[in-house]
Amino acid sequence: MNIKEALIKCLTEEGLGLSKQEIEKMLYDELEKPEDEVDCEIVDMCIELLAEIDHIKLPDTDVVPPAPPVPARKKKRWKAALLVAAIFVLMVSATIVVSAQVFHFDIVNYVVELFSDHVEVDYGETSQQADNYLPADTDLRKELEAHEISPVLLPDEFLKDAQIQVKYQVTELSKHANIHAVKGSDSIDMTITQYIMKDLIGEGEHQGKIVDSREITVGDIAILVLDFGDRRTISFVDNCTQYILETTLNMDKAIQLAESIQ
Repeated sequence: MNIKEALIKCLTEEGLGLSKQEIEKMLYDELEKPEDEVDCEIVDMCIELLAEIDHIKLPDTDVVPPAPPVPARKKKRWKAALLVAAIFVLMVSATIVVSAQVFHFDIVNYVVELFSDHVEVDYGETSQQADNYLPADTDLRKELEAHEISPVLLPDEFLKDAQIQVKYQVTELSKHANIHAVKGSDSIDMTITQYIMKDLIGEGEHQGKIVDSREITVGDIAILVLDFGDRRTISFVDNCTQYILETTLNMDKAIQLAESIQ
């Protein structure tokens, strides 16, 4: 079954069960193609299915034609599809659709919304916990443990021999450690927040226009790596603890840094 057959089956039958994420990927992959290679029927069907999933009423249009349109009609429908897509995106989430070349759709453990000047991540929707933790056998881990921020997951390889400064803050609901580490010409700023209960973890906002992203898995923990051009953000949750790390490392090195967290 090809993509078009799967979409038609999903429109006409109840049992195929394509997820919203799968349909969005089909739509974005199609829009990523050169204009003369885009299959407008696939675009239209994806838009209709997404509208049905989110209970959005689209403008009256023949979304699924009974037969492939002639070239002249195809060009007209392409313009209509772009209009409907724009209306759909504004009505559903007010987010900016980003090319699949920029935003990778293998992000499955976090709810991420893209805007023109910032990214919102619902960390509270992610439920995960590391299978095991390293003992507090480094100076930083010992210090964090002394401030009752433990157990923790850290990029020990980078932190080794780095110049480190830590500031602490305690509230009734959480304990915070703000870590600034410099190693050579590179630096990281890491905020560790341990809440008294997981339900307190909520949405986080990262300012800037995103240019690339990855989700990598280290052990049992999914880690989000976002590239904002001038900096990279590494973020994840582990049980009741939320981690936000910003670095001047380039994207490849930031991914390697994320992979070293344990």
